[in-house]
Amino acid sequence: MYTDLSILDIRVIFIQTNDEGKEFVVAYASRSINIVKVLYSLYEYDLNVITFEYNPI
Repeated sequence: MYTDLSILDIRVIFIQTNDEGKEFVVAYASRSINIVKVLYSLYEYDLNVITFEYNPI
């Protein structure tokens, strides 16, 4: 799983590795950040990303 966080949005790429070590994309997910979350501390931002990774809907 790869993640990217910016002030505007969160992006996650779910990957799977085959027996030869090659990575394949399984799914993409993204979500925009609302104005309240822009004011979060870095710690709260990171927790928000982790929460989104495991519950992207």
